[in-house]
Amino acid sequence: MRGLVACVGTDCCNLALIETKSRAIELSQSLHNKIGNGVNPLSIHWSGCPAGCGNHQAADIGLRGFKTRIDGKIVDAVAIYTGGRTGPYATVDGKF
Repeated sequence: MRGLVACVGTDCCNLALIETKSRAIELSQSLHNKIGNGVNPLSIHWSGCPAGCGNHQAADIGLRGFKTRIDGKIVDAVAIYTGGRTGPYATVDGKF
């Protein structure tokens, strides 16, 4: 769970478009179960909206929530960002 950051999401923020906390924990636990402890720490930051309170652009993997339409139904979705860094060698990550 080290390196995991998530904004408060729809539970406590009227700007958030998706729920973030439970999804962040579920993803982190799933990754831990698959890859275990013997790897370098991976930072994963979740933001529930474009405001970016989870600092999604400054992580190995950043997830920013939005809504999209699939088969005529509005569903939760995330934009995926990779490779962001802060500090003296800061970079903006790439968006997929």
